[in-house]
Amino acid sequence: MFGNVISEIAKTRKRGIGIIKIIKSLLKENSKLIISQSNPYKFDIKDMDWKSEEERRGVVYKTRYKAIKYNNKENQTTSQETVDMFMGGKLIKSIISPPCVQKWWYPEELEQTLKENGFTEVEIVNSKGRAFTKTSSDYIIIAKRL
Repeated sequence: MFGNVISEIAKTRKRGIGIIKIIKSLLKENSKLIISQSNPYKFDIKDMDWKSEEERRGVVYKTRYKAIKYNNKENQTTSQETVDMFMGGKLIKSIISPPCVQKWWYPEELEQTLKENGFTEVEIVNSKGRAFTKTSSDYIIIAKRL
């Protein structure tokens, strides 16, 4: 199973086709490929700005994952993650990740790419195994290798 990995490795349609062909070559006939992705219909990709906060052992971690650039042609963002750590209300450490480029694959686009490159019986469901809708937070594709 591949989590959002496809969006981080297959950053263009051309690279996606290459990755899918590699995966196909590694799978036996009738094997299944499972891909889990965030649903790009669910949020505004160009203005993506996810924030979370949690406390562990007296340290508060505030995480932010923000799109800093958007490529409309490839439906691709360049994003950066920042983790600020606080203790007693004071910032004790800040970690800024290197920029991460991701292609936001729409489920229909990924389904078509799989079918064109040796996979069949492609099923798209939500994370609970129910029918996928554009309001689902993520989607899972299950595809059978020919």
